Amino acid sequence: GVGEIRAFKMVTDGASFRREGEDLLIQGLSNQVLASAFGPDGRMYFVLWKPGKKSPLWALRDSEPQESAVAAMAEVEALSGKGFQAKSTAALLAFLGHADRRIRQEAQFELVARGKTEPLRTLAMNTSAGQLPRLHSLWALGQLKDGNRALLQKLSSDPDPELRAQTARWAGNLGYDPDGIILKLLGDPSQRVQAFAAIATGKLKSKRALSSLVDLIVTADNKIPVLRHAGIAGLAGVASSQDLQAFARHPSTAMRIAAVVALRQRRATVELLPFLRDGSSQVIAEATRALYDEATPDTFTDHPEVLEA
Repeated sequence: GVGEIRAFKMVTDGASFRREGEDLLIQGLSNQVLASAFGPDGRMYFVLWKPGKKSPLWALRDSEPQESAVAAMAEVEALSGKGFQAKSTAALLAFLGHADRRIRQEAQFELVARGKTEPLRTLAMNTSAGQLPRLHSLWALGQLKDGNRALLQKLSSDPDPELRAQTARWAGNLGYDPDGIILKLLGDPSQRVQAFAAIATGKLKSKRALSSLVDLIVTADNKIPVLRHAGIAGLAGVASSQDLQAFARHPSTAMRIAAVVALRQRRATVELLPFLRDGSSQVIAEATRALYDEATPDTFTDHPEVLEA
């Protein structure tokens, strides 16, 4: 409602997330809350909407914080804004596991600035380290554009599905997969890993991934939007326009829709014609939108058969 601030947690749920719990932090404010953020002092700052006037800035704090919370906030406030240039590499690596994301990120960026590739690889591959330090190490290696075969091989089979998912993302962003490992992650037990692997195969232009992407899209069957999107992103990178047009004869409606959306991303025209004669009204609608929304001033002049259809 207007003048309320609610808090809830997002937790992983298959390929996506779901809300968990909900607390009403504050209510009864006279205007809508425009934006909110936590400061390094532990307070939550928010701005109210006042049309035609200056918007007031509010700060919300715990009137009786626990001692541990007070100590944690004092530490974050002392560390924030001063830069980490004077910190040792060992201290920066330790900060990658800090409870406050801003401290973790500052440490990550400083390690990147120093080009500390070897310590970051060691930490990322350390299965006894926590999840957060390992993830930040991997993200830092992505910033450093460090494609490393041993790292890819080890993390792609890590027991933690989030490490496997982020490894697929890292490999896709770098365009690095010398052994075709990411293709195998399309069949991972975790849907989140499958989604990141599907997007990565598209970025890697992995032609051999086409059949696996089809399996993923058909299995998701239009019921898991995140997997559908990831499959389409993969298709757009690995399939030719002729491959996508051929899916007009595929028995799965989900697959035909995915092919239409992938063709739309290429601003295809004549390749979409078979989908306008589909038995599914949804496929026809998606194909029509693809043609109309992506049309240029010359589309229908150059292809009168498309306009007629």
